[in-house]
Amino acid sequence: MITPVPLMVEPVMMKNIGDCGIVCLVMLTGKSYTEVMAACPKRGKPQHNGLSTRQLQNVAKKLGFPLERKTTWDDDDVGILDLDHESEAGHFVMFGKGTIYNPAQNEWWFDIESYLKQRNFRADALLRRTDK
Repeated sequence: MITPVPLMVEPVMMKNIGDCGIVCLVMLTGKSYTEVMAACPKRGKPQHNGLSTRQLQNVAKKLGFPLERKTTWDDDDVGILDLDHESEAGHFVMFGKGTIYNPAQNEWWFDIESYLKQRNFRADALLRRTDK
């Protein structure tokens, strides 16, 4: 069964150092943190060490919410933005209708370029809902 893109997203803050991708899946899918964690790889403590983009896509697929990786997107898209940092680990944030919610600091950004510049990130791709 295909799960639709949410009309509303309830902000969820990170609970652990590496669970940005996990909480973004909680927000995007409407599943609970426990449900998303149950679909995560059992090895490697993903809530502490984080998930790769591929792992995040695999977890989303297990939850009935397949994600495609897009290197271009527009302000109408909704998904998880995959960010690269020049000297630190990557980060996942929620992207919706041209805004960003950063679950690490519980902050909304209405200008994506300002967020990227302020935090020294580069937007690598958007993971968005697909029917595949």
